[in-house]
Amino acid sequence: MSELRDLKIEGMGSCYGGVYNRVKLEGMSTIKDNLKCNSFSSEGMCKCEGQIEAEDINIEGTFKGTGSIRAKKFNAEGYIKIKNCPINADEISLEGFMVCGELSADIIDIDGVCHADKIFGESIKINPSINIKSGFKLFFKSSNISKAELIECTELNADALSADIIRASRVKLGKDCEVNVVEYSETADIHPNAKIRELVKI
Repeated sequence: MSELRDLKIEGMGSCYGGVYNRVKLEGMSTIKDNLKCNSFSSEGMCKCEGQIEAEDINIEGTFKGTGSIRAKKFNAEGYIKIKNCPINADEISLEGFMVCGELSADIIDIDGVCHADKIFGESIKINPSINIKSGFKLFFKSSNISKAELIECTELNADALSADIIRASRVKLGKDCEVNVVEYSETADIHPNAKIRELVKI
């Protein structure tokens, strides 16, 4: 893909997707179809009406999409909403707020709040100690609690998490966690004030 052209939008603009080398968006941008590239960077406000596939994805600001995202490295700072669609990567790093259908990566590091139907990974960390205040909270009409119906991983270290089912080898849950069922195979470190309805070693 090294011979492909670059795409750059500054200010306000839109594109109809396609295949590119590097994509850099600054300001208010709209992508109206599927996009494939080596690197994708968005600063400001971006709306995507298709899928994005890239080696590296970096987002700073507000990003709203209606299609799936696939990358090797996905880094985001701000407010990310992928309506009913998955985000798949080797590594996912978030500082801010994210809403998506499914989150899947070997390494997931969330410094903020994530709402997802399902989260899959090897190592997952969820830490609500985010320092982004009023600006993005206007978009995110909820508390600072991450939510998921199902989490499956090798190792989970989480605070401020609400989940229906957790399946992991090693689990560490803080005092603000509330889970219906925790299934673990090796170790479970549960804060005394965490609310766990059923803890099962399998």
